[in-house]
Amino acid sequence: MRASVQRIAQRPETDVLILGGGINGAAAARELALQGIDVVLAEAHDFAYGASGASSHMIHGGIRYLEYGEFRLVKESVQERNRLLRHAGHRVRPLPTFIPLRTTLTGLLNAPLRFLFKDYRGVPAERGALMIKAGLVLYDTYSRASRKAAGLKRHSFLLGRQAVRRAFPDLRPDTRFVAQYQDAQVESPERLIIDLLSEAEDHGARIANQLALTGTTASTIDASDGITLTDQLTGQHIQVRPRVIINATGSWVDLTNRDLGHETSFMGGTKGAHLVLDHPQLLEACRGGEIFFEHQDGRIVLICPLGERVLVGTTDLPADPGEVPECSDEEYEYLLELVQDMFPTIPISEEHVVHTFAGVRPLPRSNADATGAITRDHHIVHLSHSMRGTRNGRVKSIEIPLLCLVGGKLTTFRAVGEQLTDQALDQLDRDRIRTTRGRDIKGMIRGDDPTKDCEAVVGSTYARALVKRYGSYANEVADFIAHLIDSGTDPDAAHPLAHTRELLRGEVAWMAEREHATNAEDILRRRTNLRFNGIVRQDTALSVEAGKDTAAQGDVGEDALVREIEEILEASTARA
Repeated sequence: MRASVQRIAQRPETDVLILGGGINGAAAARELALQGIDVVLAEAHDFAYGASGASSHMIHGGIRYLEYGEFRLVKESVQERNRLLRHAGHRVRPLPTFIPLRTTLTGLLNAPLRFLFKDYRGVPAERGALMIKAGLVLYDTYSRASRKAAGLKRHSFLLGRQAVRRAFPDLRPDTRFVAQYQDAQVESPERLIIDLLSEAEDHGARIANQLALTGTTASTIDASDGITLTDQLTGQHIQVRPRVIINATGSWVDLTNRDLGHETSFMGGTKGAHLVLDHPQLLEACRGGEIFFEHQDGRIVLICPLGERVLVGTTDLPADPGEVPECSDEEYEYLLELVQDMFPTIPISEEHVVHTFAGVRPLPRSNADATGAITRDHHIVHLSHSMRGTRNGRVKSIEIPLLCLVGGKLTTFRAVGEQLTDQALDQLDRDRIRTTRGRDIKGMIRGDDPTKDCEAVVGSTYARALVKRYGSYANEVADFIAHLIDSGTDPDAAHPLAHTRELLRGEVAWMAEREHATNAEDILRRRTNLRFNGIVRQDTALSVEAGKDTAAQGDVGEDALVREIEEILEASTARA
């Protein structure tokens, strides 16, 4: 049995069981553990498997939500953005955002109609400079108190074609204005989730991935009923007996409720597809910031630097809850055309695309005709989950609070975790003992830089890479690698894998032992950016068989994972 699963099986009683290991489940686990609550988190796939690992990487207030009257959401979002810039600076950085505009007055009629009638569609008309100005004034007002502390500036405008041409020579020539403001970006939401989960484990949380809900089972022993969880790698079943259940499974919320015996229809959802381009000229044309605009069909588009790549998104199409989406051929062509339309003098082709991905936004079910009109806000629905068991020969009914998270943005994960925790504490009749509003997320670097400690083990180049990937606890990773070398477990632990300079052998062992990675997919997609950056080709299949084979014997082995990853890297290199 895997160690993470065994820790749960050995002590099945828990205060709170969280189902779902995305950003909101991870935030709730951290928040609850910091209150001294005994918490178990079970993720059916891998952490960040769903929408959390397929986002636009934006930490933003959502300026466009204002015209739909989402004032509470925008205020909360800009405040949470500013908190993340102060307390998660190793993951979240300020992002200059530029809105190219061609008109002055268009959109003035559509905006109030959208505000008054949420389902109003009308004829698509791009927002003009006056409309954007009004939105940015309100946007700045919401974050005035915390904006300066986060290092963000007020919005400004470039006025006139000549000024625009000097600053952005590659933009389409009919651009008359460029609005400029600052939001933020998270380069790796997946690693942010690992930080949250690691901090939760530091405070006693028990966490496992590849551990799926498979129902509730009536007990025939002298104990309460249990929630049945199944290890997807070994097929082993364990029981958990929680006092509160939190369903934070995103677009799978209704499907999870069904597995618990509840028929609900809380979730809707829309699909967002993205392209990742390796295009230095386009990267330079963005001038270090996000190009954010409205296409003539009314869809919002972003062209955004992300490391050495350019992220292009996104679509907004209806999707079935629980769907595992892919970027369709139509979406692929549509997004490429959008980039070419905005930068007509820069050649854009399929050769520049190194990665595609898509996710389903976990939105509330809605009758809105336009997907953009569906609220991005969240709410928590309370259900009562009944279980029956036998105690001393008598049937006993147990009512367990079931809290279902409906909706939730990447930006507001801390606030969502706080709200879920407060409601769980009410059910447990427990008091909050600390807040996370001013608390650094694990990995935030303050004071001593861990780079020098890492250099003694892996050298200067890889020391910087470790600090970028792990933040303040990079020295713990370096100590782990040193132990592998000194103990003879892996004398080559400080060496990179074959066919890449981006990942050390010892890191693979760390990710398997400390970050719950069970196969190459987990590491290449969700513990590193090797797939995102196109180092692992899109058409190279990732097998999970090595993870299953080794997990059947216990925990996943480093050697098996290293071999699997190196085979994939070799195949990618051969096809390049």
